[in-house]
Amino acid sequence: MTLFIQNDATGAGAGNLNPDDARISLSIISNLDTGLGQLPFVGNRQEVTYVRTLEGIPPTRLDDLVNTNFNPDYGSGPQTVPIVLVAVLENFTLNDGRSILTIGGTALPPQGSGLAGADLNNTNDCLVIYDTTLNNGNGYCVARDGTGGTLDLEISNPMLLYHELSHASRVVTNSLLALSNICDPSSPEENAAIVDENDIRTQIANTNGETPVLRDPGIHCGGDCGGSTITCCIIASVASGSPLSPEVAAFRSMRDGLLRKSEIGFAFFQSLHHDYYGFSPQVSKLMAQHPALRPLVLEGFVRPLVSILHLIELYALGDGSAKTLGEQFIADHIDRESGAMRLNMICLAHDVLNGDDAELTDVQRELARLLYPALESEHLKWSLVEPFQIYQSALHTYLNGCATEQIGKQMYEAICSWAGRMPLDDVWASLAISELQGELEILENLLLHTPETRASFRDRLQKKFDDVTAVEIALRNKESKFGGNE
Repeated sequence: MTLFIQNDATGAGAGNLNPDDARISLSIISNLDTGLGQLPFVGNRQEVTYVRTLEGIPPTRLDDLVNTNFNPDYGSGPQTVPIVLVAVLENFTLNDGRSILTIGGTALPPQGSGLAGADLNNTNDCLVIYDTTLNNGNGYCVARDGTGGTLDLEISNPMLLYHELSHASRVVTNSLLALSNICDPSSPEENAAIVDENDIRTQIANTNGETPVLRDPGIHCGGDCGGSTITCCIIASVASGSPLSPEVAAFRSMRDGLLRKSEIGFAFFQSLHHDYYGFSPQVSKLMAQHPALRPLVLEGFVRPLVSILHLIELYALGDGSAKTLGEQFIADHIDRESGAMRLNMICLAHDVLNGDDAELTDVQRELARLLYPALESEHLKWSLVEPFQIYQSALHTYLNGCATEQIGKQMYEAICSWAGRMPLDDVWASLAISELQGELEILENLLLHTPETRASFRDRLQKKFDDVTAVEIALRNKESKFGGNE
């Protein structure tokens, strides 16, 4: 076996890693092949295994990389060269001090091999380093084929990894093509990697029922997208079959539109991300092993969450009225028969979430076990479970024939109550008075719409941080500004 996932920066540089993304990106490269797996970590590395069951170019190439022992001769005799994946976060720097954000990804030949980039590698392995944050959320845009160089085509994590694996395949066979610093036209080596990248673009598009949009192999230039639309929620990626799906884009919109607008929101997202990745790779693997689970997860969890998060976004960024929420809910559910089918699937998903229904299958019980952390995490419960329950209740009310006004009022009151229960992270205690007041303004404008909700939230904040002077002063200034009521 020759492909490994590394969980630290040893030999590659310095910074934080996200090895879970490597597992999920490999799963999408394999087209969710049930034969893909990983052994337990030994030291800082986890061996990837693959008994391929699917046809297609990306799965076949991945099979070759996993199951071939590469022994290239770089001039001093044959040597065994594993491929080691180093999936990094935005603060990662290479051994020469460059930020990963300046290049996106790289495949570094073993030290002493004499190949380009080997001087940045302190190991005898081929290191595949790639940025799982996609330019810290701004995205990497490249040239769309047929446009003459327009940089408007985004790269997803599986595409970025697959591109670098193309380079790695030639490193470990000592067949690298000519390289240059010129991006237009592409060097022969980059041209070959882009041609390979288009294979995974084609596979993802076919999985999603779309026409493939390919990258221009003759142009290696890239740029900042100004905000990525394709990196978010690995469960949604696997359940929908694509990191480019509308479901994934909806989660990204909620993340960037609300959670990352402030220091408090960003800190909340970091905690949510940590808890979410505590179970989501295992859920994604279970779906890959049991494809029959995907409709349940997609229709019972993912799409209902997309619907309610869209309404919460409307509440936060639109006019936020009960009337608007009711009208939008009705507009989203014109087909009552489809709504009834979704409610049935949601009820099954609810049973799975609770894990206490005697009629659940063994696989559904395993899913319930994996989802249990979502009920234990304050951040997951608030951001995923409670919105799911708000949507379930609203759909039930709608199917019972209640008027638009009643549905809107019910959702508005439920969202207001939910917003006031937002978890309080320790970052509140680290901010200056002026920063705290600014954060409160943002939250109150976005989520805390009513005087009652604001008062409840401030009371919780005061009780949790009763020994933090800055919080006390910021809250007192708020009360003084509004004369104790709003």
